[in-house]
Amino acid sequence: MTYSVDFRRHVLSIRKKEWLAFALASERFGIGIASLTRWSKQVELKATRENRPRKIDLDKLAKDVETHPDAYQYERAMRFGVTPKAIWQALRKLGGTYKKKPFAIPRRTQPDLLPSRRRSSDMRRLANPLSILMKVVLPMICRAHTVTRSKVCVVLAP
Repeated sequence: MTYSVDFRRHVLSIRKKEWLAFALASERFGIGIASLTRWSKQVELKATRENRPRKIDLDKLAKDVETHPDAYQYERAMRFGVTPKAIWQALRKLGGTYKKKPFAIPRRTQPDLLPSRRRSSDMRRLANPLSILMKVVLPMICRAHTVTRSKVCVVLAP
């Protein structure tokens, strides 16, 4: 909250007349000690702006986008005398979007033309000789000799 300049001067004058310390004056008026010390250095309000000044006029940029729709951002930056990042930020503020493709790529309507990744990976795994050995031969050996699969896998692994 900003206090008026008159109130600031009033508080500082009472503090000076009654020889109050910053802590006592802040307690008496309900103001922070840091505020009182700041006021003792500078009573007047600092000049503030609502928004920081912009180098790029957004209206001019919008006209530039209309006249040169295919221009790159670095080209716009050279025209406006700013960096490409500044152009990018201003375009974001304007609500500009990336170029869209003029047509959509149609999806396949018949999914059975090509096997899916899962099916092809299953087929590769089934065709692997080691997987055939693990699925067919090892269960027969394990049943006959009461050896677990994990022990055989450890033996077969390099």
